[in-house]
Amino acid sequence: MTERRGYADCRFGQIHYRRLGAGRPLILIHQTPWSSVQFSRAAPQLAASGIEAISIDTPGYGLSSTPPEPPSIEDYADAVVEAIGAMGLTAPAVAGHHTGALIAGAMASRHPASVSRLVLHGAPAYDAAERQQRLLRKHGDHSLKPDGSHLTDRWAYLKTLPGEQMSDEARQMAVLTYYLNGDLEWYGHTAAYRYDFGAAVPAIRCPTLVLTSRDDPIFSHGRRLTQMRPQWSYVELDGSTEVIFDRPAAWAGPVAAFVTA
Repeated sequence: MTERRGYADCRFGQIHYRRLGAGRPLILIHQTPWSSVQFSRAAPQLAASGIEAISIDTPGYGLSSTPPEPPSIEDYADAVVEAIGAMGLTAPAVAGHHTGALIAGAMASRHPASVSRLVLHGAPAYDAAERQQRLLRKHGDHSLKPDGSHLTDRWAYLKTLPGEQMSDEARQMAVLTYYLNGDLEWYGHTAAYRYDFGAAVPAIRCPTLVLTSRDDPIFSHGRRLTQMRPQWSYVELDGSTEVIFDRPAAWAGPVAAFVTA
C-alpha cells in the first residue's frame, strides 16, 4: 500500500492529510500538539482491515495552516468538516485522541449528517471546576537555549508525568512536535479546556465507541461518558496515552472492529 498525501481547503486555509488503504473511510484526529504522525503506525493496521485511514493535521499543527487567532473546539470541528467535504467524502467514520476526540465529538454533535461512526479515545469530560483549573495553567516555555538543553529538559519533564510510560520513539515525537508548533502550541489545549463536552454529548446520534487507556491520568473520564450514554460501546486499553503510536495493533483492533461492524 502506498500512502497518498494532499491538502484540503477549510476556513483556516488548508488541512494536510495522509490517506492509506481502500474501503470505509476513517478520519483520524491527533492529540495536541502532535500531528498525523501519531497514526503513522496504526494506519497500516487499519488499512489491512479494509479501512481507508485518513490522518489529518489539525489547523496549526503539522503541515496545516495556522488559524489567525485561538480557535475553539467548535471552530476546529467546523474546519475539519469543511476539509472532509473538500476531499469528496460523505459521512465518514471519525476517531480522535484527547483534543482530537473533542474535535471528533463536536463534529458529531454539530454536524450529525457528516459523521457515521465515532471513536472517542481519552476524551476529556471535564466539569466546570476542572476546566477552570486547567485554564489557569501557564502556557509552556518554547524558548530555545544555545546549548540545546531545552530539548533534554522537555525530554526529562515528559518522563515525570503520570501515565506517560511511552517509548523513546514516542517521547522523541512528543518533544519535536512540542517545539515544531512554537509559541502557538497552546491553541489546542486551551480550546480543549474551554470546551464543555458534557453539554454536547446528548446531541451525538451516531454509534460511538469510547476508548480509554488505563495509565491515562483522565482514565476515569471514559466511564463518565458511558454514564451519560450507557448505550455507547466501551473498551479499556492497557498502557499509556501513547498506545496508538507504541502499540498500534492493540489500538487498531477494536477501532477497526467497530468501524467495519
